[in-house]
Amino acid sequence: MKVILFGAYARGTGTRELPGGRTPKYSILVVVSDDRLAQKSDFPLHAEDRLMREHAITRQLAVPISLSIRGIKSVHRDLSHGKSFVCGAVADGTVLYELPGHPLSLPMVPDHAAVLQERRADFDYWFSSASEFLEFAQISLARKWLNRAVFQFHQATEVLYHTVLYMLTGDSPRSQNVTWLRDRSENIVPALARAWPSETKSEKRCFKRLHDSYVKSRYDRQYRISEDELAWIAGRVDYLHSEVQALSCDRLGVDFMVRGET
Repeated sequence: MKVILFGAYARGTGTRELPGGRTPKYSILVVVSDDRLAQKSDFPLHAEDRLMREHAITRQLAVPISLSIRGIKSVHRDLSHGKSFVCGAVADGTVLYELPGHPLSLPMVPDHAAVLQERRADFDYWFSSASEFLEFAQISLARKWLNRAVFQFHQATEVLYHTVLYMLTGDSPRSQNVTWLRDRSENIVPALARAWPSETKSEKRCFKRLHDSYVKSRYDRQYRISEDELAWIAGRVDYLHSEVQALSCDRLGVDFMVRGET
């Protein structure tokens, strides 16, 4: 029903280089007529995979695309509640296509007390989950279950980026793609790029190994990762964990939190 370009390219800053020599993605919000198409089908994941393949493999896309697919009822609800992700995309984005006769509500001024309460609930759920995955990863690493360890580090990383996005926008895509989640988070908080140095081939390879582990560590008998690579990944996820905790504390106006408790 609607296709909206938002983010760096809509703001006119898409040509600015991100830390690590990366360039911003095209951020696209697609609003569809039925929430079930966005929430309960595999269409969003298939669309995301296709776009990634067209950029990384076929080179049909010169710039990668970050795609968010939302149902119109969900979008209207988020607009009425002042959710910053949807409000920002609708208010500041550029409409590339729209079906006539389906206007969106104007973004509302949020109830700050309600937003703070919701953010706290988001933190309690997402950051606690990330901490648990990190603990499981350390146990697996200590027992030299290397493939199990890297999968848990992947899960911790994924959920930490979901925490960032919920803290800062009130929303996060239904995705396990840590590269996409990382890019979206670093577009909002560039300092988070320090979690993953990419000056050397080894550093780039380690992050790629983490990215691939979601599938390969469980299903590919040829997948291997070394203890040295895991030790580097463990240190970087620990750093990201600390940074996300500090960011969340600042966002919620508290001094200290551990696993969702003040």
